[in-house]
Amino acid sequence: MSEYVSLLSCSRNTRELGGIKTVNCGFTRNGVFWRSDTLGTLSAEDMEKLLSSGMTTIIDMRTEAEVKKAPDGTAELEGFDYEHFPITEGSGVPESLEAVPRSYMTIATAENMPKVMKTMAEAEGGVIFHCTAGKDRTGVVSAIILMACGAEEESIVSDYVVSREYNKERLAAFLAAHPEVNRETVFANEKSMRGFMKLFRERFGTVENYFEFLGLTAAHADMIRQRLIGTDEFTEKLSAFLSDFGSGRTMVLSTSENDRVSSRMMSVVRIDDGFYFQTDTELRKYRQLSANKNAALCIDNIQIEGVCEETGRPVNSPDFCEVFRSCFKGSYDAYSGLENERLFVLRPAYIQRWVYSDGVPCIESFDIPARKYSFRKYSEYNNTYRGDSL
Repeated sequence: MSEYVSLLSCSRNTRELGGIKTVNCGFTRNGVFWRSDTLGTLSAEDMEKLLSSGMTTIIDMRTEAEVKKAPDGTAELEGFDYEHFPITEGSGVPESLEAVPRSYMTIATAENMPKVMKTMAEAEGGVIFHCTAGKDRTGVVSAIILMACGAEEESIVSDYVVSREYNKERLAAFLAAHPEVNRETVFANEKSMRGFMKLFRERFGTVENYFEFLGLTAAHADMIRQRLIGTDEFTEKLSAFLSDFGSGRTMVLSTSENDRVSSRMMSVVRIDDGFYFQTDTELRKYRQLSANKNAALCIDNIQIEGVCEETGRPVNSPDFCEVFRSCFKGSYDAYSGLENERLFVLRPAYIQRWVYSDGVPCIESFDIPARKYSFRKYSEYNNTYRGDSL
């Protein structure tokens, strides 16, 4: 059986907007927003699933003609708040793949988009928002919501392109009936979403600016953010730690290969919850990281353990260049543009910091995969470290 199964039997592309990685190692919540394609006639099981999940507000973004052709299955049912906010802008098939991002911008600035976003922010229960295929209009709304929550670009793109799998049969039938259409314009292509996000950032800068453009307020963006990610002790404490860390520090990087450990000072910058550094492909640390991606960064009373990923040349990452140049201009000018220089990011799995509280030594720990936070006096630590002696 395919892993791409809609949450509802009356649709093909209904899925959670939960479980998507955000900044500070967080994830979006399940049971808040579902994205979907057309909702047909609900089965008894569909009804029970929607009501038990609290998904009672339905936002239908299809045109009048689309609704007339395939009425929404919840429109006349008790227990649901059905809202029809037709978005006609960008509802046609773009003439080329390059035109898709511009089409998505017309969707983002559509006349009824303020109603969509206001309803999502203010709805009392869970919200299902949908168009016909759950890809274009729904994909744009999903991307904006996830940007508001600080989701990584890769996570947003991944959430978008998976519509290709859910819609395989539908799109195959459409292309068979319309052989003149460029298949790349109707399949969810990552270039389309990356292009849209680039245009969105260039025009609005932030999601808060976008909401003000819609005639709403930054508070509406925050309401969506609070609904979908909320706050807990782990998130609050990790946010405080990352803020204390700042944008950049000189740290010791420890790597290993074949039981040989090497350590050296590195210029490290933080972007969201990733720790970035650059190195030459001819150096030992590059070879060690290629063979063993597990590494640790240390400074003073802080240790950050995680897995490193090579992301390309430093000069090809505008975000890195901006932060690194502001923190380490000498290193940036001397090394970042060299042909052999490569950029790495360490994604933390475990962070430990020694702090003093009222003069008492304490250990603050973040277990990232488990999302567990602890703060204990050293005298209460019982000489244990993940089951091993300190």
